[in-house]
Amino acid sequence: MSFDTTLCEHWEEPLEIALAVLASGLATVEDLQAAACARRQARPVIGQLAMKTRRLSIAQVFRILGEQAITGERFGEAALRLGDLDTKQLYELLRLQADLTPPLSEVLVGQGVLTEQDAKALKYQVAERLRNGQSRNSMQPQQN
Repeated sequence: MSFDTTLCEHWEEPLEIALAVLASGLATVEDLQAAACARRQARPVIGQLAMKTRRLSIAQVFRILGEQAITGERFGEAALRLGDLDTKQLYELLRLQADLTPPLSEVLVGQGVLTEQDAKALKYQVAERLRNGQSRNSMQPQQN
């Protein structure tokens, strides 16, 4: 499976960035855990996006949330099953959610773990590696 980097304006593959950050020695696993948590908290939820884009009403969102609480399904899965969203609408909302979620490198800069220059260099390195189809193994820290 390949990732379509045109899905959102601020695309970056968080795992690839995390591996590059670790390999560079610029951050610890703990730094990345904190950044991932902050990134997830900053991500808008699908129900809110569906209401803001007028795909769903408040009543529909609450009905889906009720189903979600019972079944444990993700919001989008419950919305599809209930017929409140179709697959295309859900993908559009997921794309919007991805676009509005801050990139991991941006979060790391905000937390003072990376500088803007470090983030730019790492994003360039990752983009080049993905463009060239190199494996994730090439990001492993080098042993001396």
